[in-house]
Amino acid sequence: MRVLAISDLSCVGQCSLSVALPVLSAVGAEVCVLPTCVLSTHSVGFGKFAKTDLYEEDRLIIAHWKTQNIKFDGIYVGYLGSEKAVETVEDVMNGCLNDGAFCVVDPAMADGGEYYPGLDDKYAARLLRLCRQADVVVPNYTEACLLSKREFADNANRTRVQSTLDALCKAVGKPCVVTGIRIGDKMCVALPDGTWIEKTYVSRICHGAGDVFASALVAAMAKGKQLGRAAEVAADFTEACIAATPSDHWYGLNFESQLVALATAVSK
Repeated sequence: MRVLAISDLSCVGQCSLSVALPVLSAVGAEVCVLPTCVLSTHSVGFGKFAKTDLYEEDRLIIAHWKTQNIKFDGIYVGYLGSEKAVETVEDVMNGCLNDGAFCVVDPAMADGGEYYPGLDDKYAARLLRLCRQADVVVPNYTEACLLSKREFADNANRTRVQSTLDALCKAVGKPCVVTGIRIGDKMCVALPDGTWIEKTYVSRICHGAGDVFASALVAAMAKGKQLGRAAEVAADFTEACIAATPSDHWYGLNFESQLVALATAVSK
């Protein structure tokens, strides 16, 4: 199976494409990439980073693919960061997909109740339109609130989150999996059928955990797993990666050490 990962590329830092490519490769998928921009480092903690937008280059890449009839069996969309990059994804959807191809969108734009720098409600509205073209949408709780126009609350409870998930699924018209839900001493994932996956909350910042989860979810789907099972595999993998990461390693997770276990899990 040939899967295209569309996201930013941090030259240093375990996130975005530097996670998606090895995670998907580990399960035997043929991974292709379309970087929306290149960053010198992870965007948090390294000071002022260098960034190069690749919108014009991406248009040329896609045009070349179309001349060669290059098509994909699946697309995984991560951080885009601009409305132009959303257009790039839609261009891929309109001419670079095989029949029956799946699309998973991680609407990466916010966390902790706030947008990432440079993003706003207008961007969220544009991203919502893209999500409606996906097969599965994987936001964190903050993003789910923004996309469904529900108020974010730090002290979320299960009823409140489930209501937000239901509203989001209705707004998108597709199955949604909400991650990053902290309730008490648990970190949870909520599935569209009402199922919840609970893991023990770890009281430290785990940058890149969302990328690890989404990449593993797509990897499991690429191997034919149904959404519920794929989410379980992704949650187990993310938990193992967090456990394997030293507390002073702040800019990503030690996912590399768990790739063999992931490949084993999806092969069962």
